[in-house]
Amino acid sequence: MQFIAAYVMKGRLQAMTIASTLALLSLIIPPISIVSSAAVALVTLRQGAKEGVYVLISACLAVALLSILLLGGYQFALIYGLVLWLPVWLIAMVLRETGLLNIALEVSVLLGIVMVVGFFLV
Repeated sequence: MQFIAAYVMKGRLQAMTIASTLALLSLIIPPISIVSSAAVALVTLRQGAKEGVYVLISACLAVALLSILLLGGYQFALIYGLVLWLPVWLIAMVLRETGLLNIALEVSVLLGIVMVVGFFLV
């Protein structure tokens, strides 16, 4: 794991590569999505929200392009990437700004409640 973290912190391209390839691989092996999300969270925690958004958006575009080549369509993979990375980015941003784990956990629980209610409303 430390090797992956060191590789992610080398630059934007490396973080985007790890996040996007592991997101597509997680369609086959779902637990790998944790490492993909951790790459986005690590960049956000260490370098800030702006850099995290940059990695998130570029990884979403990379996932969409790879999905076109591998699966034939981009919609599912793009939405999958956003659902996978947006909550993690938000929680990492809250943790970076406040420095308090309990606030980050409260935001994650609130976000989960909003998602469940939204799902049932749809």
